[in-house]
Amino acid sequence: MKLSALSLSLSQTGVPANHFLIFPEGDAIKAKDGRPFDAPAWIMKKDNGMALAASLNQSAKDLVIDYEHQTILSKENGQPAPAAGWLKAGSFLYVDGVGLCSNNYEFTAKAKDYINNGEYRFKSPVILYNEKTGVVNGLHSVAITNDPALSILDELKPALLTATISINQQQETPMNSLLALILAR
Repeated sequence: MKLSALSLSLSQTGVPANHFLIFPEGDAIKAKDGRPFDAPAWIMKKDNGMALAASLNQSAKDLVIDYEHQTILSKENGQPAPAAGWLKAGSFLYVDGVGLCSNNYEFTAKAKDYINNGEYRFKSPVILYNEKTGVVNGLHSVAITNDPALSILDELKPALLTATISINQQQETPMNSLLALILAR
């Protein structure tokens, strides 16, 4: 299994409202530098996407969104690795035609300021993949960055900086809004 960090834009067209796209669907995904070099391309299809979402949802821990992959780099450079946000435990899903997403995530106030001010515009998932086939089968973390390896998606819209959909919120929602939420999914 191989580990790779790559960058995607922070917002996407076609992604359902209040969903954070982590890795797009496709069978020929490559970074602008040509990665992966050990597989034909990265592959995210419904079967491996659903399996990955199910695997991620087994963990009770939130998954970190950091700055510039510092969670990985801190051991080498000795710098702190503060969180820019969190993909909440149990929030991972595969959206057919879109890719691996989270529907419950949040950014810290500092990260929101950076993003709203245009100081950070892209995200970069750190994926694990089969080095022969390119099938994406793991996720280590996601970073916000300014040097995207993948330039196939749009930029983040500030309105999408936080999404929390919980059972308690749904129970308190008027019936028409709840029905609209269900139909949107």
